[in-house]
Amino acid sequence: MKKNQVKIWVGCGIFCIAAVLLSVWYAVTFNDSRLVAPMDFGSYPFTPKDLPMILSISLTCVYALALFIQLFISVGKSKKNVAKTNMTRKVNPKLGFLGLLGFLGLAGFWTYSAMGTVFPFVFFLFFGFFGFFYEGKMSGIFMDERFRENVARAQLNTTKSRSALH
Repeated sequence: MKKNQVKIWVGCGIFCIAAVLLSVWYAVTFNDSRLVAPMDFGSYPFTPKDLPMILSISLTCVYALALFIQLFISVGKSKKNVAKTNMTRKVNPKLGFLGLLGFLGLAGFWTYSAMGTVFPFVFFLFFGFFGFFYEGKMSGIFMDERFRENVARAQLNTTKSRSALH
């Protein structure tokens, strides 16, 4: 994706966040916190003062959907480019430091000692950040036969371990 497109997407996201914050402020200040504080939607009567909140949330949902679609389009283009050039995708090597966030997965043990329950999402969610380290180190290199063989072997090991679980 070009830098201009990234700036447009980020600008739209900032606009959506600002619109939601502004509509929340309006709802709290002038509309008795309707649609912000918990309320009974079974007896919800629509008033025109609810429009800023409804429109800003709708705009944010449309933005999230468009961002999701753009993600799939971008991934497809990236895969075609990798197949055509035989080079791994370019990633800023500094993103490898995000791999350190993988250690936040160990916070699952803290929730167990503090609350007596394991919060599984905390435990497993952050381990995926270790992939950023690998991605940053292998950025922009030529994919020769040995590289492809190692990828195939890793995929085979993953498939074997998945089938052993079922």
